[in-house]
Amino acid sequence: MLLPIHAICSKGFETILAQEIENLISVKNITKGKGSVFFYSNGASVLKLNLWARIPSRILIQLGKTQVKNAKELYNFTKKISWENWFDCSKSFKVDINGWGMPKDVSLRFASLKVKDAICDRFREKAGMRPNVETGKPDMRIWVNFENNLTTISIDTSGESLFKRGWRKNKIDAPIKENLVAGLLAHTNWSPHNPLFDPMCGSGTFIIEAASQSHGLPANFNPVRKRKFACDKFSKDSPFGGFDIKKLEAEALKSWQKASKKPRFDIFFGRDIDENAIEIAKNNARLALPESISQSISWEIGPIKDMSNSKFNISEKGTIVTNPPFGERLKIGGSPLLYEQFGELLRTKFSGWDVWILSNDKSNFYSEIKLKPSSKVKLFNGNLACTWSQFKIF
Repeated sequence: MLLPIHAICSKGFETILAQEIENLISVKNITKGKGSVFFYSNGASVLKLNLWARIPSRILIQLGKTQVKNAKELYNFTKKISWENWFDCSKSFKVDINGWGMPKDVSLRFASLKVKDAICDRFREKAGMRPNVETGKPDMRIWVNFENNLTTISIDTSGESLFKRGWRKNKIDAPIKENLVAGLLAHTNWSPHNPLFDPMCGSGTFIIEAASQSHGLPANFNPVRKRKFACDKFSKDSPFGGFDIKKLEAEALKSWQKASKKPRFDIFFGRDIDENAIEIAKNNARLALPESISQSISWEIGPIKDMSNSKFNISEKGTIVTNPPFGERLKIGGSPLLYEQFGELLRTKFSGWDVWILSNDKSNFYSEIKLKPSSKVKLFNGNLACTWSQFKIF
């Protein structure tokens, strides 16, 4: 059975997400929206996306879409959906509201209450009882999106957001999300056989994500800590069912085992001035990757002023990717380092390399680094407008 699917992503990554989806599964009528990709596919393909896809934050099944002019119409529209076909009263649920252009008599909170009431009333009529509402860790998440009175109601197949890969037990301040890093890497021309260096790696997200990608590992599968998705709790006779989950997990395990036998050495390099950050990065790598791959990554502690290309095979021009702490000065040998000095280090020590830097649009990044970008990608890191800039060092 073909289901209408919304894959949710950060704004600016819709094209890359559409490409990833088409590379992973068979789809029909794929279209790009604002922060999402819509398509038709089956339950097995949706679960495969949850296991393998790196760009989306959630995979939703659309249950209904219509014009809603007031609270009563929202209630009636919600109540017509056959919720009992998807889950039973033993499962808790939560309603999430987003979007803009809601009916005039409907606030975010009131919309959530009307949808919740409609679902509970439907269950009372069909089953004689109602499921509980749980705002913390619900079994089911119902998503309601408003766009100029056009209302879409969907059920979540992912559960916890897909950017939470399950390995970040410790973190530094403001870590970048894993699925955002995956999208940023997809914008570069980096080849998995060439060096990748993050000179301000923090907790190691760029390096760990790149190592996972290059070894063909599934984004959300780890044999030690198997993740459960919300779709695992759908009713067995739901429209989503009819496929073998264990078969898909076995395929993911096979890829994990194959990758662990062929780690790539002298490819991934992470560096940071903060000793604690490097320890966190090492531990994250151990949790995220097969042991042989985590051990193949080179980590080092040191200031930017001492970074060089001496550790790399000079015949292999690599790629630098980094997310610097904007708005702060980087300390090198006890003295402040402006981005002008960072740019000078890139010019003098990394000629021929491809450099990609994520910058906050409110920063003075371009005036400070004094390098001219060869290309820019506009995107959002959460609600923060950012630019992913490429610098070709000559």
